[in-house]
Amino acid sequence: MRISVLSVAAWLAVALTGCHLLDQSDFRPKPPTPPALPPVPDPETRTPLVTIDYGKANPDYTAALAAAIHAAEARRPGVLYDVVGVAGDANGALAARPHAEEVLIAIENDGVIPARIQLGLRIDPGRKIPQVRVYLR
Repeated sequence: MRISVLSVAAWLAVALTGCHLLDQSDFRPKPPTPPALPPVPDPETRTPLVTIDYGKANPDYTAALAAAIHAAEARRPGVLYDVVGVAGDANGALAARPHAEEVLIAIENDGVIPARIQLGLRIDPGRKIPQVRVYLR
């Protein structure tokens, strides 16, 4: 029986197609995947930690907000915050966004790192007075 060089090469090519050369990545452990952030719950089902009404021009909320943030941090260190501006329509949402950003900055000034705070806007048809709500996650 005669085996040609060509048939041996073809056999080796078929046999080795599923193989790869070993390198250092084969011996290095894979880094663990970071844990996923918890999903943002529907704001309708949550009770806000703080609600700030903007019925008057500049409500004084900083002391009450700071007390609520410190109490939340004492109970659940590392808690995540959702700062949501709520307005009655799209035009109101444009006005609610700067208010929500101010509240976000106030929470940062109370010692919460920015990575733990999410900013959002929501339209609540029929709402006359814009609000900013702070939720815990």
